Amino acid sequence: MPRFLYLFLDESGDLAFQANSSRFFVITSVATEHPFDGAKALHDLRYELLQRDAPIGECFHASKDKQEIRNEVFNVIGAYLGRFTIDSIIVEKRKTGPALQEIDRFYPQMLGYLLRFVLRQYDLQKYEKVIASERL
Repeated sequence: MPRFLYLFLDESGDLAFQANSSRFFVITSVATEHPFDGAKALHDLRYELLQRDAPIGECFHASKDKQEIRNEVFNVIGAYLGRFTIDSIIVEKRKTGPALQEIDRFYPQMLGYLLRFVLRQYDLQKYEKVIASERL
């Protein structure tokens, strides 16, 4: 049976380098061979929250959802953590050299650092395909 490696990517912070910009830029990868049970549990939670008229948007968002909703999401995620590998690259932007502060250079390079680290943890010969997505 073919095996697949799933990567879910998300970032935090902005890509600006001005004094009022975010201090850090973070890219996180969640990797798993089997995301289906956790994704279904999050999907089910979303509909349970809708039935309770909970104030949720199109998707769960840690910085926008109310704390009680985040707690429920974190409880679901916690139940499946053993199936995931989570890695992040955290960049303190003020320590980034001027040549790297161009978005067309900065983002691809930081993403490349993260993906090289993540993919080295796996024997890629075992997988038919690596599937990357911005959402779980």
